[in-house]
Amino acid sequence: MHIAKFTRNDNINLIIGHNERSTQRKNRENVDTSLTHLNYNLLNTDKSGLELFKEIYNNENVYCSPRKDVNVLCSVCIQLCDGVPQERADEFFYLAAKFFEDRYKCPCISCYVHKDEPNAKFHEHYVFVPIVYDEKKQRYKFRSKDIITKEDLKTLHPDFKKYIEKEMKLENVQVLNGATANGNKTILEQKNQELEKKVATQQEEIEKLKQLKNKLQNQIEYELIR
Repeated sequence: MHIAKFTRNDNINLIIGHNERSTQRKNRENVDTSLTHLNYNLLNTDKSGLELFKEIYNNENVYCSPRKDVNVLCSVCIQLCDGVPQERADEFFYLAAKFFEDRYKCPCISCYVHKDEPNAKFHEHYVFVPIVYDEKKQRYKFRSKDIITKEDLKTLHPDFKKYIEKEMKLENVQVLNGATANGNKTILEQKNQELEKKVATQQEEIEKLKQLKNKLQNQIEYELIR
């Protein structure tokens, strides 16, 4: 399971279009178009995700800060978990969508199930607009950090596991992985670990360069003495 956030500067049209298979992309080796007809949207609507997004984004009763880093769209991608029979995939994705709807309580603009990627498991993209009601201002506003909190990320996987196992009457559904065995790490924590690895690697390179420098310096001094 993975959660992504997008700002107004991201290509919202491309993101939604990818889920709907409506955008034309040159490199689509991971999509088998002969299977695309198996995809479906769990959101019962005749409107596109982009149309639904614009209705909310352009609504005068929904405030959006002019800051460029404001998140205006969130997407949860969940693949068919190990422990869930493939013949029950549709039931699994329906329940997953209900779980995200109840958990985040935000307008969903797209909920596509993809079955046309041969190199990937069946998966679902639950896309929603992160707005909350501002009691003080008596209006809605974009505020993803009040929705996808550190506590939410920490409990998301275990909560989903319990929910699916209960609703589907299954055991040992594998939702957690190596990165989330102790609760889903925040994006910043993951980035921090990546940076620490890079720093360690660079420090090793610096030590090697220092050794090479000392070696060359010794050779120069030796030549000067001669």
